[in-house]
Amino acid sequence: SKLSVLLGAENLEQLFCGTAEYLHWIIHEIKQSVYTNSYMVHRVISAVSTDCARPWTIEGLAAELKISPYYLSHLFKEYTGSNFTDYLAERRIERAIELMRQPELTLAQIGEMVGYLDQNYFSRVFRKRCGTSARQYRKQLLSE
Repeated sequence: SKLSVLLGAENLEQLFCGTAEYLHWIIHEIKQSVYTNSYMVHRVISAVSTDCARPWTIEGLAAELKISPYYLSHLFKEYTGSNFTDYLAERRIERAIELMRQPELTLAQIGEMVGYLDQNYFSRVFRKRCGTSARQYRKQLLSE
């Protein structure tokens, strides 16, 4: 309907006014879209930050937000510079490092607390992200 007003202009003044209204509407829609998109990414980040141990998937989060997983994945990468899987792994490792300061917790318990039920997988992910084993990292952390 916005475009039909423009196309139905009978003189130059109506064309200018219609064009201005149409551009204003387009700018509003773009701003609304950017706000909505960043809000959705913020919701994902907030959810993961609140409970990184939950078995999050981009498909499950997209279903909660009622958008396609592909689109959410694209938005997430656009806004954070990282894909969701890498982002989740980083948050989990950050949380694991925080928990390593508690000597009463075993590495297996820490792995489970951040979402890695398989201790071997936790160890592999930790080594890949930190360049050293979780055991060595913790030893160094506790000796400081």
